[in-house]
Amino acid sequence: MKQTVNELASLPEKALLDEAIIASMFKVSARTVKRWVAIGELPQPARMGGRKFWFAGRILAHIEQRVAESERTGAQHNNAAKRAETP
Repeated sequence: MKQTVNELASLPEKALLDEAIIASMFKVSARTVKRWVAIGELPQPARMGGRKFWFAGRILAHIEQRVAESERTGAQHNNAAKRAETP
């Protein structure tokens, strides 16, 4: 089942996604998914039977949070740059 990140929003909030689906959605390897989890780019998965799963809604919420943080940081950076330019 190949899906893209854009299709993530159309999935039910409680849809379970495994590591292979997450990797496919982001067009990265399973190893990259593991690295992203380790550095906080993705939330921690639930583990069942040695496999990792995420709820679609949790992935979306995490992405939304990261975008909001990025926008705040970008706005702060832009404001600081404007202050530095003002004589």
